[in-house]
Amino acid sequence: MPESNIVDKLRLHKYDCNLVIGRPDFVTELNSLEFDCTPEQPQYNLVLAFVFSLEEMSQTVRQVVDQDLLATDGALIFVYPKKGNKVYPQYIGRDDIFPYLHVSFETGLVEGTSLKINKMVAFNDIFTATALKQLGAKDLKKASVPGESQSSGPFAEQIPALEQALAPCLTALEFFRTLTPGYQKDWARHVYSAKSAETQAKRLQETIELLEKGFKSLNLYRQSQK
Repeated sequence: MPESNIVDKLRLHKYDCNLVIGRPDFVTELNSLEFDCTPEQPQYNLVLAFVFSLEEMSQTVRQVVDQDLLATDGALIFVYPKKGNKVYPQYIGRDDIFPYLHVSFETGLVEGTSLKINKMVAFNDIFTATALKQLGAKDLKKASVPGESQSSGPFAEQIPALEQALAPCLTALEFFRTLTPGYQKDWARHVYSAKSAETQAKRLQETIELLEKGFKSLNLYRQSQK
């Protein structure tokens, strides 16, 4: 049965104080759970939010963090339309979530929070679900330390490929070569972590434009826009 499948997949029955936000009327997969539809408790073990844009996802993160809605070891689960669904014209691509929410590819942490992405599964034929865990202080300290050095590990091997892709744009290439290996790896991660060639091309163009403007990293650019 779809209901038991998704509830078991996300182990939702283990949570005893639940908040579900924005559930469409036709969604029945959560009917076996008891939950509030608006915040009525100081904190919850589970906050599950249906969202339909990256901006809405980001706003929900801020709401959960600012209002301290999620207990330690609790789960924040986003449910959002998948690409090619037959109900909604819009969708959220998984390649876009990490950069939009400022998630570290090394630690899985959402920047400035104790939330760590730990699971992404199919909710049903229409939605995908991404789960984040609220870490306690001890786990957060461990998670905040990346497992590899700046000049090694995933995406470091993509730096030469990025240099080659930047070759037609001398200004961007020359600036890129002045950066430390850590910054170079961050740009390689930004481009090559995307699964589709279309998204990689889009991110490469963005990288070229920001390097030509003298930004050492995507985060530094975003900070300049605040």
